[in-house]
Amino acid sequence: RLPRRWLTQPFVDQFGGLGCSAGRHASAAGLLTSVMPDAHSGRRIRTFHPRRSRTTPSAASALTRLLPGWGIQVATAPANLSGQFHPPRPVVLEIGSGMGEATLAMAEADPDTGIVAVDVHTPGIGALLAAAERESLGNVRVCIGDAVELMDRLAPGSLAGIRAYFP
Repeated sequence: RLPRRWLTQPFVDQFGGLGCSAGRHASAAGLLTSVMPDAHSGRRIRTFHPRRSRTTPSAASALTRLLPGWGIQVATAPANLSGQFHPPRPVVLEIGSGMGEATLAMAEADPDTGIVAVDVHTPGIGALLAAAERESLGNVRVCIGDAVELMDRLAPGSLAGIRAYFP
């Protein structure tokens, strides 16, 4: 759970997650990254702990087929993610999407908003992709990697919101 001081305009949204309606998400990203370096060594502290689990055949298939079109790579992410959707739309970044249940609920409830789910749990991203395809949700994109590194690449004001749903 992110400390409230890390977010601008924090709220608990209708899905029960701590979120940030980030008119300038960069201030949230700046606060996140400002506390991440280890004061003693200058190294970045990991903001996640990858889980180990088996990827189901359905999730593996979805990763192979859908990740090239629905995936965003941290290293090459554009400064504004709205162009990853057709037509371009406001984007909410979901940090720690897990198996994707909250992502699917948000995408279905708000089809005019693009949801970018970022997580390091590859089986969960695969399960999310499979379910999004099954439900014909074209407003979902995924990113396998560290959310802090992705946020470092984004332009100020490029996100409509940030949501975090992890303990």
